[in-house]
Amino acid sequence: MLQASCFSQKSKMTDQNHELRARVDEVLVANTSQYWRKVALVIGLAMSDESLRATEFSDTYYLARIKALVEAGMLEAAGDIGQMRFSEVRREPLKEHWPSCLHRAEQRSAIAPVNPPHGWAQADRYHGPPW
Repeated sequence: MLQASCFSQKSKMTDQNHELRARVDEVLVANTSQYWRKVALVIGLAMSDESLRATEFSDTYYLARIKALVEAGMLEAAGDIGQMRFSEVRREPLKEHWPSCLHRAEQRSAIAPVNPPHGWAQADRYHGPPW
């Protein structure tokens, strides 16, 4: 009987650990974007999240979770992922939107070529604003 109660308590603890780990992963992924972000920034934002303040996890725990997310394919990494100041992560960019965005950019440049504002420089040699 004692073993059964110990087992149920242990399973409750592991269930809580899985829920907490899932919450940490959710917050980490939420603090990334389709653009590269420093791992230190993502971890700092996650550590300051209100829902995780009571956990008191160290930054190395968050770094280990980011490594796990990279290995699982949920995040893409660049640099030395073992050092948070020298690595960056991002969610995979939405590639299905790229062709339409590129097509619109080509249309804009064909319709309205970029000219320097009046008075900044001669039209044949534009070097930027006068300041």
